[in-house]
Amino acid sequence: VEPKFESPESEDSTLSPICCWRMSYMRETHLQNNWRHGRSIKDKVHITENFRDSFYLFVSDDYVLVSSERKVMLWNVRGSPVYVRDPMNLLFESEGYMFVQMINSNMMLIVQGLSVQVYCFKSILDESWELKH
Repeated sequence: VEPKFESPESEDSTLSPICCWRMSYMRETHLQNNWRHGRSIKDKVHITENFRDSFYLFVSDDYVLVSSERKVMLWNVRGSPVYVRDPMNLLFESEGYMFVQMINSNMMLIVQGLSVQVYCFKSILDESWELKH
């Protein structure tokens, strides 16, 4: 989306580099300004399944997990949404409350009722994610 974010830092600068938190703030402000002025790309995703007991979780900037019953699907949402694969299956069908969170960049926590599941992966694009706990 135009205008793209451009870092104020240059390679030949003699100033101290901008810290990562300041750079994150600047990127977020730029993104919010683009949204506020209607500069965005909109795409529709047609869902044919019932997602009443499901979760949606961004595992990175470009990839989102979507669950349906025991199935967990990985989607690349960088441009138009593209289905990638099913990196895991939940141990139980979704029944009511579920908690899902990334623990770190390659570990995911899922709580279903009394079940706590921790999945690990080396790369988001791994064929399947390992159930550690």
